[in-house]
Amino acid sequence: MIFFIHYRPGDGEIFGWGSGFEPMPIEGMAVALFGEPVVPDPTMHKIDPATGAVIDKTPAEKRQALTPTVRQVQEAVFLELTRTDRFMLPDAPVDDKVYRTWKQYRGELRDLSKHFSDAAGMIEACDLAPDGVDPFVELRKRL
Repeated sequence: MIFFIHYRPGDGEIFGWGSGFEPMPIEGMAVALFGEPVVPDPTMHKIDPATGAVIDKTPAEKRQALTPTVRQVQEAVFLELTRTDRFMLPDAPVDDKVYRTWKQYRGELRDLSKHFSDAAGMIEACDLAPDGVDPFVELRKRL
């Protein structure tokens, strides 16, 4: 069995890793092969394209890798909308004022990408949910 890492040949950014008898090719990606198990952390490591070795990223590359992306914010919004769907059901055990509060909050979540083009702006603009939950707590830590 071999262990492998798929990476972008230009900058060594890790795309994925695994083990098997032969890694499937991925268009635009190179493969580094290893004789022993490897589990890289793509926020901390990359592949040296010249040697195929796992190396540490620079401090600037690490900061960039940890910075939240718009896609990650969109995923957090989707999860929050899913979590709060129950307040929108016709038989939800909430009064009209609470219903309107949740409806407004959910609308604000959906509109984040209309008002902000960057992840940081989206995260900073979002308030806590009416029940006090912060859907972006982990992403906020990375700003």
